[in-house]
Amino acid sequence: APGVQTAGDVEFKRLDLIDTKNKNACYNLLGAFIDFTIYEDLFSPVLTGYVALVESQNLIESIPIVGEEQIYAEFSTPSLGTIKCTFQVTKVGMREHGDKKSSYTLDLISYEGYIDLSNRFSKSYSGNTGTLISSSYKSTFGNSLIDADISDNNIKFISPYWSPFKILNHITSKAIYPNSSIITPNYLFYQTCFGHKFKSLTTLFNQSPFMTYVFDKNPSRTRLPDGTSTRDINREYSEIQELTFVAAPDFIKNMIDGAYNHNVYNIDLFNKSY
Repeated sequence: APGVQTAGDVEFKRLDLIDTKNKNACYNLLGAFIDFTIYEDLFSPVLTGYVALVESQNLIESIPIVGEEQIYAEFSTPSLGTIKCTFQVTKVGMREHGDKKSSYTLDLISYEGYIDLSNRFSKSYSGNTGTLISSSYKSTFGNSLIDADISDNNIKFISPYWSPFKILNHITSKAIYPNSSIITPNYLFYQTCFGHKFKSLTTLFNQSPFMTYVFDKNPSRTRLPDGTSTRDINREYSEIQELTFVAAPDFIKNMIDGAYNHNVYNIDLFNKSY
């Protein structure tokens, strides 16, 4: 239905299964899917997820679905606007078969992750880390990073048949923020529904809060002048469903684990130093 009725509602405009084996034939899944989940991770360069389908056309056998198809999704949320993304089907997950309908899940990975699986590069790299990130990404995936911070250090290395994401993660692990007080790498390379990002922890920590959350049992309703109340959708979006506390530091446990009484030596074979 159009509009948002409860917090968490997502308005789907398109959800298509594209059969790359048959001239990119397109199948509309809006009437068949019951769950579409995407996982984002600050420490992962790819998106993963799954779509759960319940249908009576036996698409899984008639197409057939073998894990080489694509899923195109276009949906909108009140806070993020319209999102368009393409996923590669990796396998058919849980599957149940009834007399009149079949239900199954399709495991998904972002299309860039699929490209990463089939490419390896053996070449040398040198230059500014921020420039290397942008040029390596564009040469592999054909477009520029959505959001990339600058960095001011130079590196040299050789990739011995590494995948594109392994190369990009290696560059990320060496990138240093352009600030004289920061001398350690603190960059992350990750993917969101809006594309890949190369962001410094310094930038992420200093940005304004995206949302303020509340944790209480007050009903999310707005009182109207006539004495009635209506649902407060915006407040429902900011409610915390579950709250757990991280364990406090344990000094004795840290002493036993070696947090305060050991040294780590790194050997540099090229410079013959440690």
